[in-house]
Amino acid sequence: MFSLLRAEWIKTAKNHLLTSFLIWILPVGFASLIIIFTIMGYVSETMRQIPSAFSTGLWTSDMLGIWAVVISFPGNLFGRMMPLAFMAVGFAGEYQWGTWKNILPRNRRPLLIASKLVVLITIVMLSLVLTSLIVGVGWSVSHHIHDLPYGPEWSGEVLVEFLKLYAQTMLIGLFSLMILGGFAALSAMVTRSILGGLLLGFFFSVIDAMSLGALLFLRNLLQVPALTNLYQYTPTYNMDNLRHWFIHGSANTIVVPGFTAVLGMGDSFAILIMWVIGLVGLAIIIFQRQDITS
Repeated sequence: MFSLLRAEWIKTAKNHLLTSFLIWILPVGFASLIIIFTIMGYVSETMRQIPSAFSTGLWTSDMLGIWAVVISFPGNLFGRMMPLAFMAVGFAGEYQWGTWKNILPRNRRPLLIASKLVVLITIVMLSLVLTSLIVGVGWSVSHHIHDLPYGPEWSGEVLVEFLKLYAQTMLIGLFSLMILGGFAALSAMVTRSILGGLLLGFFFSVIDAMSLGALLFLRNLLQVPALTNLYQYTPTYNMDNLRHWFIHGSANTIVVPGFTAVLGMGDSFAILIMWVIGLVGLAIIIFQRQDITS
């Protein structure tokens, strides 16, 4: 398994075009934005307030806010498109580039899928962590240069609470990326092409994010109020529910009128794990039955 992980890491890391435009563009883009706005603050007194306009004024909120691109609706509707595209190309590209032909016996295919999924998710996670660090440090420096308030003040209590919440947020982000990876792997196995994998992966992702709207439409059309409770089984709801438990210590019940489901933290974890196992498992089953040489 280690040799597979190492090979996948080297192969993916050396694909500079793919990683540059879909992964590293996020930290580079935020760093450039902060530098530009900091420089613009010297132009006039009015522009000195630009950092405050693009920042919450709290380094804790700014650093945690980066993870919203993959875990919080509606921001994640478009924010997770780049990670999804990166993983879809990572899987589907193997078909178009012919790198899977005649290289592995049938009984090693599950390990190949698992190793690729681990490497792709790890790279995206590293990008998000690096981006959050750049945002926290960058806005701190920018606010300090222009004598703008930027809290909270450092203390042991603040740092411990932040690290706890950051770890919880990373965990939700990990689940989000594992589900996206499942969408990407399944789409690639079905279509065997980069374009098909991208389109089908985006379709699955949008259906998940927009599922509440679809259930509301069906509820009103069929006059069945209980239909909205099906939303409790979607990845989007369960990630929101986990965030609500972590922050407020209770289930997220304020969804739409008529939504009466109350899921515990363990319930949401179980549902998300089932989604990951189901998507990746289905992709592996399809992959096992394919003739890669065709």
